Amino acid sequence: MNILSAQQLKEAYARTLAIQQISSWQLMERAAGALFESLKADMDIYRTHFTILCGPGNNGGDGLALARMLFSAGSQVQVCLLRASSYSPDNLENQKRLGDLPVTVFDRDSHLRFLENTVIIDALYGYGLNRPLDPGWASLADQVNTSGRRVMAVDMPSGLLADAPTGPQAPVIKAQMVYTFHGPKKALLLPENAARAENFRVIDIGLDDPSSAPEQYITAATVKALLRTPSRFSHKGTFGHALIAGGSYGKTGAVILAAGAALKTGCGLVTAYVPRCGYIPLQTSLPEAMVLTDPQEEYLSVFPEGLTRFSALGVGIGMGTAAETEAALGKLLETAPPLVLDADALNILSCNPKLLSRLPAGTILTPHPKELERITGPWSDDFEKLEKVRELAHRLNVLVVIKGANSALVFPDGQIRYNSTGNYGMAKGGSGDVLTGMLASLLAQGYPPHEAAITGVFLHGLAGDCAAAEIGPRGMTATDLIRAIPQAWRQLEGNG
Repeated sequence: MNILSAQQLKEAYARTLAIQQISSWQLMERAAGALFESLKADMDIYRTHFTILCGPGNNGGDGLALARMLFSAGSQVQVCLLRASSYSPDNLENQKRLGDLPVTVFDRDSHLRFLENTVIIDALYGYGLNRPLDPGWASLADQVNTSGRRVMAVDMPSGLLADAPTGPQAPVIKAQMVYTFHGPKKALLLPENAARAENFRVIDIGLDDPSSAPEQYITAATVKALLRTPSRFSHKGTFGHALIAGGSYGKTGAVILAAGAALKTGCGLVTAYVPRCGYIPLQTSLPEAMVLTDPQEEYLSVFPEGLTRFSALGVGIGMGTAAETEAALGKLLETAPPLVLDADALNILSCNPKLLSRLPAGTILTPHPKELERITGPWSDDFEKLEKVRELAHRLNVLVVIKGANSALVFPDGQIRYNSTGNYGMAKGGSGDVLTGMLASLLAQGYPPHEAAITGVFLHGLAGDCAAAEIGPRGMTATDLIRAIPQAWRQLEGNG
């Protein structure tokens, strides 16, 4: 699913009108109708009171059309129209079509009264806003944000820019749910806007958008197109051999999690490489995995000979940053097969920038934000963060998975994919170790790095969603993610 900039969206709307030979008002009716159906699916609209705040442009026109449809269906609706010197033509047309539905005209410094049981629909400004709202909007935004009412936004929370930093001080109406047209806007996917747009839902309005954009949203359809169907003659060698290397005294569990996830994700053979202290825990916890041990008791000092016999490596989980471990990682980079680097491997790289230039092409890096910051340096906002990672991925010819909600996958050619699965129950220690094992497993099965990254990140989040559906997100652990991987596979393949 394409993630379009404001300019690209404007072009898509114009192209749709020309190709489908419809008027802009007809397209607005289509959008409002789809929005109406989404609201009807999400709540009992017949017992809900709506206060719809409408701006002077087409976002306000969407709100006016929605108000008319809700009123016709029997909902209680209060329309508040922002006073303006001019309105868009389609907005004016929808004002005329309101019929008996009363309208309250207000200014941005007006004091609005919200009924106790009302749901506020924010339709003031949409994706076309090209600069932050000035401080004069703060009073109105504060009235809505502190009202205690449920707030839903049409396309975008008013004041939030679609594809540029908005700034922490700019007035923005905060929405618990955003019904966004055609595809997610970039700003809705970034951590800095979490409090301004708690959740969103994409509404398809039939825009003509045939092009492939450099930034996309990963959906189940995206991943299904990448999956490979095994032959009935497949055997364990067909599915590859993954080496999971890491662990140190007190952190053997990280390797157990990663190796277990690699097995559940489907590679044929898994070998764990750990310090000697990890031998018994690995053999006891994962009888399906083979275990090799380092000469040292409590940390890794070398990596095994003959790494090319493995189809892929996942390295760094729980590994520590001892001097011998650091030297061993440097040698590993000279001979490694397809490679996933996580955790302490990334911390070693951040302290030794020269090692970064030795990363094999196509290596997958999986940092959480703090690990990433140690490599790239600090950023002022999430947009700058993404540009820093773009430069890093291009310069080193690697893939970077920025872990978190809507994990961002940054490819060497500058393209970015944002994940659509996962939930807050996954914000627990060990979840990243599980992802490392899953990615190494997919690489071992022969998926190219970009396909392994897309499939692995989506499947990881889907396993989290399956686990949350069964046991709830609060008590989830990384072990629950591993148990849910088979269910996620079944769901993705349409078998359960």
